[in-house]
Amino acid sequence: MDVNKLTEQITKCKKASKKRKFVESIDLSINFKDLDLKIPSNRFNFQTTLPHPFRKKPTVAIFAGGELAVRARNAGVKTV
Repeated sequence: MDVNKLTEQITKCKKASKKRKFVESIDLSINFKDLDLKIPSNRFNFQTTLPHPFRKKPTVAIFAGGELAVRARNAGVKTV
């Protein structure tokens, strides 16, 4: 995937869109075809830094029972 081409297409979409009176966001969804994530060599793991900090502290909820629920509560999760 060419990053410059992707950036160019996003810029083109932003310019073609109607001007708004509020700050807009862009959602990007990527579909991977013919990629079997059950095969370990096909898996990917990456981290990214968000451009702006959170305004509020994020809330975490976990659906769990037994030992996993106890571990979640010990880790500071309020909603288990």
